[in-house]
Amino acid sequence: MIQIVAFLLAARNTWGATGAPNPWIFVAFMAVVAAHSGMGLLIGRVAALPIGLPLVFLLSYTWLGFAWAVPYFPLRYMAGLSLSDCCRIQYAMDYRAVATTIVFNISCFIVFLMWATMIGMQVSKRNVIRRTISSLVLMTIAVMASVAIAAPLGPYPTTARPPSDVRCEGSQPVVCLYPEQENNPNLRATIPAALQALRATGAIVPPVVEASAEATNPDRLRIGIGLRGTPEVVIQSLANGFLQPSGYAYCSDEQALLDRQNASMTIVSWLIHKMAAPETGVSPQNVGGSDDMTGSVTKILAMSEKDQGKWFNATLPALMDCSVSIELP
Repeated sequence: MIQIVAFLLAARNTWGATGAPNPWIFVAFMAVVAAHSGMGLLIGRVAALPIGLPLVFLLSYTWLGFAWAVPYFPLRYMAGLSLSDCCRIQYAMDYRAVATTIVFNISCFIVFLMWATMIGMQVSKRNVIRRTISSLVLMTIAVMASVAIAAPLGPYPTTARPPSDVRCEGSQPVVCLYPEQENNPNLRATIPAALQALRATGAIVPPVVEASAEATNPDRLRIGIGLRGTPEVVIQSLANGFLQPSGYAYCSDEQALLDRQNASMTIVSWLIHKMAAPETGVSPQNVGGSDDMTGSVTKILAMSEKDQGKWFNATLPALMDCSVSIELP
């Protein structure tokens, strides 16, 4: 009951919201609760309360801790651990992770129930043998099925949401957000103002801004941002979005790699300083990543607006091209 109440309290802000989670996730959650409750019922039938209560907690947390610690990912999905940290807004949980949790935990619940109902009852030896064999067969099938379902998933049991989920509005730029993000006025207000300030330098800005984990390209600036982003977080996401996903090429030449690391930090800091314009109501110092780590940002900001834009337009594509040398002011 405590688990159910906790789940309902955590989910209260999503009731009636667009983009609600798959109801099968709730079924998987209840399957995990049922499995642990079934184990508690079984132990409660064979052990006294002073022994059984701590034993139930010990076994539950040992199983969850073991499943998390072992680098074999199907175990995590069998334990239902994937339900606790999924998902970023651009992703949805893979149905196979949910199916694995349901299959394994419902099977455990049935087996625990079969054994718990035998204890303290007049059950024939033949019936005990039949239940023992049935439970072993059921758990063998459940484990094999769970492993087969979860094996292809890897460490991240997520799938990208379809592009049709986003809603695009505005012009210069067109801003494409997920429905769940529409309740945050900072997004549609801050993004155009920040990019307009950046365009004033002559910097090349993609015409479309999209909430996505995919790579940015000349046509789309893709940003990763959640539901409650402040204007400061929005500007930081925009700056990082220009370098999404890898930031820079991992050149084999050590100096070329170091140059790109320094240039990427400089670009992010410069972008933040330019986009944190008075129109956005944001001070650059309040945005993470604005520090001048390389000592070059101050020099770049001292240039004319036109020269700053030229520097940015030349340096950004050079980050991904190891054949081009990069020099910071």
